[in-house]
Amino acid sequence: MLSFGLQFKTKVLGKVFNVKTVTYLNAQSILNDSTPYLGGTRTGAQIWLAFDKFINVVEGQGLWNADSAFHYTGWGDANRNKINVFTPSDTDSAHRLVFGGNVVHGLHEMYNNPTGRANPFITGTSLPDDFSMGVYSRTNVAQNTIDMGCTDVPSNNTNYLIPRYGANQIMVKAHNTSGLLTSTQTDSRRVQHAERQGSTLRYYNGTGLVTSQIVTLQAKATSEIWYMCRNVPASGPNGFDHSSRRYACMYILRNFATDAYRAAVNDLVIDMGASV
Repeated sequence: MLSFGLQFKTKVLGKVFNVKTVTYLNAQSILNDSTPYLGGTRTGAQIWLAFDKFINVVEGQGLWNADSAFHYTGWGDANRNKINVFTPSDTDSAHRLVFGGNVVHGLHEMYNNPTGRANPFITGTSLPDDFSMGVYSRTNVAQNTIDMGCTDVPSNNTNYLIPRYGANQIMVKAHNTSGLLTSTQTDSRRVQHAERQGSTLRYYNGTGLVTSQIVTLQAKATSEIWYMCRNVPASGPNGFDHSSRRYACMYILRNFATDAYRAAVNDLVIDMGASV
């Protein structure tokens, strides 16, 4: 169940911010002033306001959890993209990203070219039964690629998120072997969010609920969920998007989410100048 708690505030240069905003942006060395960032498109003060609004919603919706992962990947800088908003420490246990292959850290978007991937150090077995995974995609592409995922071999215990497969299909597995959520979708842009709540899998995009289906929980993967591909420890990662899907943020939450959370993700990307 979602729980709704208190928010702790502090003053920075005379303005009141959530202490979690302060912790994250101090870890990112973003000054709360007129210093330009993101290619001069945003000031530090604008960035502080954007993240404070987002963090207040996440906390207010009862979704703040230090073991969740939310990576804003539009900084244009690997050292900033790797830091987890929930636990902004440069350690594996804090779910920092460790990159492999060729990852491009472009302005407002991260993508692989051609076999880049990012590991947030979250296994299927470490997640509760109810959880969410999602991205903000800046591109609309139908391709046989996997935006995040993992599969154990030979058990086939799997988690993955695919907003638009080659046949214009959403495809999601969440603690499944054979069970699969699927539906038609022709636009992979903006918020793409999958979640499990009990025996129900749901998929949302930037306009709302796309589909809700009964897909019984089967088994949890012991392997780590990787971003921008599927991690298959027995044979190596696959499902790379070959630079066609580009991400402003990526996340794995330890609960199902809310409409307010998904709206907040969209607002954060808009406020950071990365929307499409």
